[in-house]
Amino acid sequence: MRRVTILTINNSFYQNLYPWETLDIKVLVNELDAFNIKAFAIPLFSEAFDFFDRHPEGDEIIISGGTQNKYLKGVLEDYTYWLEKRGYIVYPSYENLKALENKGFQALATKTLLNETISVDYSVASSTAFSDKHVYKLVDGAGGETVFMPSDAKGMRRIFFKNRILNTKVKDFKPYLLQLVKKNLLFKWRYSISKEIYLKPYLPIVKQEFIPKLSNDFKVLIFGDLYFVLKRNNRKNDFRASGSNDFEFVEKPIHPILNLANKVVAKLNTPYASLDVALGENDKAILIEYQTCHFGPYTYYNAKKVFKKIDTIWTADNFKPMSLEHIYAYGLGTFLNKFSS
Repeated sequence: MRRVTILTINNSFYQNLYPWETLDIKVLVNELDAFNIKAFAIPLFSEAFDFFDRHPEGDEIIISGGTQNKYLKGVLEDYTYWLEKRGYIVYPSYENLKALENKGFQALATKTLLNETISVDYSVASSTAFSDKHVYKLVDGAGGETVFMPSDAKGMRRIFFKNRILNTKVKDFKPYLLQLVKKNLLFKWRYSISKEIYLKPYLPIVKQEFIPKLSNDFKVLIFGDLYFVLKRNNRKNDFRASGSNDFEFVEKPIHPILNLANKVVAKLNTPYASLDVALGENDKAILIEYQTCHFGPYTYYNAKKVFKKIDTIWTADNFKPMSLEHIYAYGLGTFLNKFSS
């Protein structure tokens, strides 16, 4: 029987409808048993360090739920990095966990996932960086609220300054403002241009190629070999589909979407994932974003069909959802057993 360690944070496995909600760990453990997996939980902060320090050759598989709390996520990233360096296999991996709520890191990682993908750039924003052929995204945020397509340079400047202020902590802004006071008032002799540049609050931003004539995109949830697809129509008079709440559940295989999803999840090497995919010209599927932990289960709970690839053929079967604990155990169980069969 394969052994798996579940890392819990605040006695929780954060992977549910809301960021602060946990899966039922006892139910998850029981569900994993059906896949010949013996799982047990270790609290991340109170026991994990001592446990893994005492068991350098212990269980090779570790899973965690991820978290959107940036402080907890930072500690979890550090642990994941440390565990991988010690030879453990961790899901989500350090690289995949780093991509959670980090569109900038995703932009870099996506370049290595696919030979051909959407043109994307990651840098710090400039108020003069406007281009009418690109969409701009802050590195974090969901529901399309941090995605912009300004109509002109003036609009770009307004978005830039607004978000730079909103995303800068007071303690970080204060030293920069002090340099501006020295520069423009009575203390020019104490002003340093290099210090001003160094202290300037920057706004990390992703610039992504705009795909014209899109009226929708697709959310694809993957658990092991099961695929669920939701079509998201654009908001009214808007280029964004995320956050529109105008959904259609796909009931027939869309082969370019499913083939791309299959390729991406294999490269991510993950038991479960959420992908945002667009269908461009000539029915070419394009990866927009991905997550391998802490994604919404709406598509799973409401899907009418489940897609599965048998040999080279995509099949569509009727579907009735069970618990989230069941589908996560299914994803992890089928994923791990594929490599041990």
